Amino acid sequence: MKELNPKYLPLTPDVFNLVLEQNKPWEVITEDSQIKCFAKFSFKNFSFAFAFLSQVALLSEELDHHAEVWNLYNTVTLKIYTHETKSITNIDRVFIEKVSKIYSHYAF
Repeated sequence: MKELNPKYLPLTPDVFNLVLEQNKPWEVITEDSQIKCFAKFSFKNFSFAFAFLSQVALLSEELDHHAEVWNLYNTVTLKIYTHETKSITNIDRVFIEKVSKIYSHYAF
């Protein structure tokens, strides 16, 4: 049996809840019977939203983990989960924490 990469290990409920609690505006949604993390970020204007999105794109490449992304003027919406395991895993935690840190530089 192939050993699971540690970045794909599912989060325990306690860790998962703590990650969400410490990283607003992330929340849990269920879509197609699949639990995912979802966040909607607001910015001063389109330029700030696009700058944030550019940093998220670079992070996604660095982590080799890509969210579903929507941008509408000054709003960026992200949805993430691990496709390989169909769950929320350690790599999602890293992504959420790093995106939240990036957003903290733009929050107004």
